[in-house]
Amino acid sequence: MKSNYFDNSATTEPCDYAIEAMLDAAKNFGNPSSLHSMGISAENILKSSRKILAQSLKVEDKCFYFTSCGTESNNTAIIGTAYRKKSIGTHIITTKIEHPSVLNAFKFLESQGWSATYLDTDKNGRVDLDMLKRSLTSKTVLVSMAHVNNEIGTVQPIEEVGNIIKQSNPRCHFHVDCVQSYMKIPIDLKKANVSLASFSAHKIHGFKGCGALYVQPGVNIDNIIYGGGQERGMRSGTENVAGIAAFGAAIRWNNEEISKKGIGYLGSLHDMLYDAFEECDNITLMCERNVCAPHICSISARNTRGEVLLHTLEKEGFFVSTGSACSSHKRNISHVLQATGTPRDVAEGVIRISLSYSNTPEEVRALIEAVKNAVRELEQYIQK
Repeated sequence: MKSNYFDNSATTEPCDYAIEAMLDAAKNFGNPSSLHSMGISAENILKSSRKILAQSLKVEDKCFYFTSCGTESNNTAIIGTAYRKKSIGTHIITTKIEHPSVLNAFKFLESQGWSATYLDTDKNGRVDLDMLKRSLTSKTVLVSMAHVNNEIGTVQPIEEVGNIIKQSNPRCHFHVDCVQSYMKIPIDLKKANVSLASFSAHKIHGFKGCGALYVQPGVNIDNIIYGGGQERGMRSGTENVAGIAAFGAAIRWNNEEISKKGIGYLGSLHDMLYDAFEECDNITLMCERNVCAPHICSISARNTRGEVLLHTLEKEGFFVSTGSACSSHKRNISHVLQATGTPRDVAEGVIRISLSYSNTPEEVRALIEAVKNAVRELEQYIQK
């Protein structure tokens, strides 16, 4: 793994297991829909990875459908639910701080006649549960939210949300975007009454171009891609066999890392960051420790633009982000920081540090010193 890489919420470096699995699968180039032995061999690769994914979440293999990415999984869950349940109702709910693949899917549905409610959050990005309760009606067919916010790391209380939905409207589907939480924090899909959940391989040391959608037994949604009926009719298109093989291998790698280093490993690195930055009067933490995922630490340096701090750190060999990789090229203030009421001068200085099991305590200590030094130097430059 590469040293000094702290942009793991954008993407992770493929682990050795994933690379080996992809190369092996590439040699077995049969189409999994073919009936001959090469096709059957490719199909078995899909079955193996599907089983590994299902076992990691303690659900049945048949619950999973492979997609091209988390965005496709989110779109399929949201639009597929809306179209399937249109005769029941056309009201859908999400939060103001979701990933663009969720927010833009909602905007599309609004343009097609659905009504949407966007839930408020507190300053940490935690969803307003009272607003959720008030918003749910008999016509609500979907609630969608991320388990972990990709920009500031907020962990949503999905078990509480799932219970509220079940008690208010049992026919309403609950979709959870687990792209940032999978293999980072515990996920109990059954306990949270999750109907649909999205996953992505490249966030856990697999490859880009591969994702998965969980569909709870008994839940029916429309497919949004039409073709040859692959993935049991849910997602047409020849499967990315090599990418799916690497996905399964990456899950095995993560499980081994957790076994070797302990379930609290990321949390210990996260605490190092929080302990250091809480002492700095010129650095603001964007999410309180007790509601933040153990792999994301978003901070803002006083009087410093985030991209300036990012490039200053890059010169020292440290790679971080200014926020979501999907929106980091845009100069507008993040919609997440707007929703949490972050002042503009603070929002403009935000960088995101995101960890993985490949990071070490030594790297984190070096990053902390690099951030402190960079902020100090930039402040002195501004004062001049």
